[in-house]
Amino acid sequence: MPLLRGELGLSLVQAGWVSAMLCTLAVVAALGFGLLAGRLGALRMVMGGLGVSALAWLATLGVQAGPLSAGAAWPGGFALLMASRFF
Repeated sequence: MPLLRGELGLSLVQAGWVSAMLCTLAVVAALGFGLLAGRLGALRMVMGGLGVSALAWLATLGVQAGPLSAGAAWPGGFALLMASRFF
């Protein structure tokens, strides 16, 4: 929490709200994925998750390591890397 407050310049109450919203988002996402797994089945969800992770991994192969990945092999490499973090 102190790092969050220092980086964003938040008060203790504001940092608490940010932390609570992240937890609420995680609960809502878990509920949605749980309902989806109930409809599709556990094996299909696991295989789908592995597929999405593999595609995200393949998408990041063209992104070079370094500070902010400035020299990317693909156009928009850093943006692609950040977008892949959601999968």
